[in-house]
Amino acid sequence: MKRIVLLFAGLCALCAWSCKETAQEITLSETQVALYVGEQVALEANAAVDWMSDDSFYASVNAEGEVLARHVGTTTIVARGADGGRATCTVTVKPYFNTFTEPCLEAFGQSASVLKAMEERELISETEEQSVSRMVYQNQEPYLSDMTYTATQQNGVIMATFTVEAESYDEVIAAIKERHEERWRPSRDLWEFYTRDGKILIRCQLVDPELETLGIVYSLIY
Repeated sequence: MKRIVLLFAGLCALCAWSCKETAQEITLSETQVALYVGEQVALEANAAVDWMSDDSFYASVNAEGEVLARHVGTTTIVARGADGGRATCTVTVKPYFNTFTEPCLEAFGQSASVLKAMEERELISETEEQSVSRMVYQNQEPYLSDMTYTATQQNGVIMATFTVEAESYDEVIAAIKERHEERWRPSRDLWEFYTRDGKILIRCQLVDPELETLGIVYSLIY
């Protein structure tokens, strides 16, 4: 009986080794691509494969291997063969617009001291009243007002606000859209987005329709 068990185990190991050896190597037409938001590229494999994206927020792929760049960032497209073969392509999604430097998103939910250590703009004023701190930083772009952060002792940085002059707000909206997920369909005077992790809501609204000044608020969702 012991010999039969050993023989069976040996046959199983031989079969597994044989399967591993015969798995077809998968190769792709590209192993690295760089796209702008909205661009597409068709990947080709040397065999029938299933396609998937490690993170479709940045780039998605359909059953034919057509990749669509969705948001600024990097992800990996994976092709898997039926017998276990695998190949990957790194997709880097680039922005069309570098219109402005966003608020320091990494500091949201953290203390005011963390923000001050991370924010690279010049701090021009700071006030505190009833456990609420307001820190004003100077924006370098001439079409943006100074950026004001609000922080509380309980929740840390909860908000950043600034305004954009009329001639520049279309590009600012486009820059935000390249980096964040549209929350609702934009109306004529209101756009809403959220960050990839869903922790920050971004509201862009005309605050002075006559002058077409755009107010932008980044708010922590908690």
